[in-house]
Amino acid sequence: MRRGQHHRALAWLIAGGLGVAAVTVLSTLFLPGDSMWHAVAAPEEDGTWQFTTIDGRDLRAVGYNVHIRWGKVVAGRDGCNNWGEDGANVLDNSDRIITIDLQECPPGPLDEAYWLLTQPTATMRMEGEHLILHDEPHWGQLRRAAGR
Repeated sequence: MRRGQHHRALAWLIAGGLGVAAVTVLSTLFLPGDSMWHAVAAPEEDGTWQFTTIDGRDLRAVGYNVHIRWGKVVAGRDGCNNWGEDGANVLDNSDRIITIDLQECPPGPLDEAYWLLTQPTATMRMEGEHLILHDEPHWGQLRRAAGR
């Protein structure tokens, strides 16, 4: 390899590395939503999920959903109010602090089960295209919301 060819190959290698770094930084700074690292490395459970059933009862018309980030339920909608946490608000006893809309809503028959299934004690697993949340004695089946 001639000396000029070596420098040219090295220049292209450096330019390519700088290009990848620039795209990563710019997309992290200016694209809405999740970072590029999260887009690449997030568990398959991450995203927004709509409840289809809780304890075998059809909930598609109710509008319960959850948003999962890094394998934890961090936000959702209880059929009436949106709620979420930012991860920084945790009490000394590890209880989470959430922010919630406070619309007056009639209680739903599965509200208590919904809230139990959003707790850190609930287990989650994928079953084909569905996510299953479980916390005794309740089971929730969810489908991924449009747009992940």
